[in-house]
Order: sequence, then C-alpha cells, then structure tokens
Amino acid sequence: MVTCGDITLNDPTNKYFPKWMSKRERAIFECGIALATIYHAFTGIPVKYDEEDIKRLERLIERSILAQPFRESVKIRIIPPKIEEKRPFKYFVLKGRNLEAEVTINYLGERVTGKMSYKSDLEYTLMYITE
Repeated sequence: MVTCGDITLNDPTNKYFPKWMSKRERAIFECGIALATIYHAFTGIPVKYDEEDIKRLERLIERSILAQPFRESVKIRIIPPKIEEKRPFKYFVLKGRNLEAEVTINYLGERVTGKMSYKSDLEYTLMYITE
C-alpha cells in the first residue's frame, strides 16, 4: 500500500460542484473516479508472469492514482490467471478480474474507502464503498 501525506486543505474546484453536495458525497464521487481510473486505464495491458514485474506494476498503479487530488492511500493487488503450460509466451493481458483495489479518499477531512474486486457470483468486477 502506498500512502500520501499531502492532504489538500482547500479545494479550488469546489465552485464547480453543486452547493448542496456534502463533503461526504464529494469524497464518494472522488473514490468512484479513482476506482474507475484503475479499471479503465490499466486493463488491457500485457503483464509478464514474473512476481517482481507484477509487484512493480502494482506500485506503479498505486503511485499514479495517488497523484490525483484527495487520494490518501491506494492498495493494488494483481492476481495472475493460471498459466497455460502450452502457451509459447509467458504473459497475460490484465483484466478486471485480475485486479483488486482499495482506495481511501480524504476530502477536506471526510474519509471514504472504496474497493474494486471481481465477484464470481456476479461474474463482474464490482466497485463499491466499504467505509
């Protein structure tokens, strides 16, 4: 998990959001953006079946998401599919089912945590708020 100690105390973008929107609603919105970014920006890339490469990619994704405002912590886990021995090339294409993510947002003191993980009963990669 990578954490960011720089918590923004002011939000110059707040004037573009509805006045009725609470800090908690904004934190949930920011969490949704972070989780969707993880899914849509990183699925489809080739990943070598190499534990060190996978760990590097996990840290890269974490650091890139932390670059966005109000991100307090990000934890990424890549779950490689079972390797098929007959395959001549030892890599896989990253899919939503291979990604687990946990993002904590701190929007002006309002903290929200969301997760993304594949739910086999739904056959779907679900993004949801946990705290």
